[in-house]
Amino acid sequence: MKITIWGINYAPEPTGIGPYNTELAEFFHGRGHLVRAVTTFPYYPHWEKKKGDKNRLYRREIQRGVEILRCWHYVPKKPTAVTRMLHEASFIFTSFWRLLFNPRPDLLLVVSPPLLLGPAAWLVGLLKRCPFHLHIQDMQPDAAISLGLLRPGLLTSALYQIEQFAYRRAVMISGITRGMLAMLRHKGIPSHKQYLLPNWILDRLPTKPKTESAQLSFREKHRIENHDFLVVYSGNLGKKQGLDTLLDAAAILRPTKEQPPILLLLVGEGSAKQDLCDRIEGEKLPIRLLPLLAEDDFQAMLGAADLCLVSQQAGAGALFFPSKLLTLLSAARPVLAVADHDSELTRALEEGGFGCCVPPGDPAKLARTIAQFAQNQACLPQMARQGHQWVQQFSRQAILGDLARHLESTFQRGEASLGTVAHEPE
Repeated sequence: MKITIWGINYAPEPTGIGPYNTELAEFFHGRGHLVRAVTTFPYYPHWEKKKGDKNRLYRREIQRGVEILRCWHYVPKKPTAVTRMLHEASFIFTSFWRLLFNPRPDLLLVVSPPLLLGPAAWLVGLLKRCPFHLHIQDMQPDAAISLGLLRPGLLTSALYQIEQFAYRRAVMISGITRGMLAMLRHKGIPSHKQYLLPNWILDRLPTKPKTESAQLSFREKHRIENHDFLVVYSGNLGKKQGLDTLLDAAAILRPTKEQPPILLLLVGEGSAKQDLCDRIEGEKLPIRLLPLLAEDDFQAMLGAADLCLVSQQAGAGALFFPSKLLTLLSAARPVLAVADHDSELTRALEEGGFGCCVPPGDPAKLARTIAQFAQNQACLPQMARQGHQWVQQFSRQAILGDLARHLESTFQRGEASLGTVAHEPE
């Protein structure tokens, strides 16, 4: 098959959707398909292009057998609702024309967000006479409303109309969680057009924990005492993560004679980083902030952590599944989650038994839970083992192998519609 993957993120972006788009393209290339990726110049998570990319309109590259067509897009220095819209619209405009003047694919696989890529893919498909598969990493209108970023009104009504237009015309729609598929059914999308495509364990992630020497080396390098109880949050530092609850908990935590010193570590980049930094410094909170780490240092950090934190803002959990969880469990780390009781994250914790969950907006309970783990660490190794075992169901070969076989068999049968069999992995 000739497959074109159309998405705003791609390698060498180290976090977010980029690594998944990259591995998706490379996996299909490895199965003998002709794969082209239409994407942007790298910008995430720093929200800044490299100096040599800023004035480039287009560029063609070949990486690991995949043809990559990069297209100019506007990158705001500080993302807001309006500048994000311009950011996404600029990519859709420049990449649309690039697609029109390239060979017709057998399948156009579109990764959303951006939401408007759906209608754009329909138009490309109409002009090029090719079907499009819409893969949803984030249901933007529902997420924005649930997080309080948008209020129901004319704008959200228009966004839902755009969403429905794309859903009706895609031959198949995949989502990363069962909650997304339930929402699609609620929106009237038939099951035969749906496919569960969860994020997987990235190929770069380790299959076993780092050695004790590497863990000690990380603590020594970053001046962390060996007896400190190290709680780590690593990932996007944005509004969706609800990290203010962690900062509120840090203000409550105080050393006691019954427990070892507790150190909270925030690692990453994102739109809320400066605000978090200002508050940590202003209130002299017992939190250390680190930038994105090189891969070896990052893996050593996970090994050195006693407890890893995954945090979501209230209202964010029903449609999201934080891919960072797979990273933590692959490194055999116990997890403390801040998430809604009905979230995909909470369901995973209950199913896998690799951690516990506290509700968003309850810093007192979060502080108490961290202190309890610091005082009673005997349960942590068992939680880590259970998580490492549970996460194996998300292996790259299993997830993408199922998708590849589904698409290949459909094309071999010559079916006009790809969405003939609903698929939910066990």
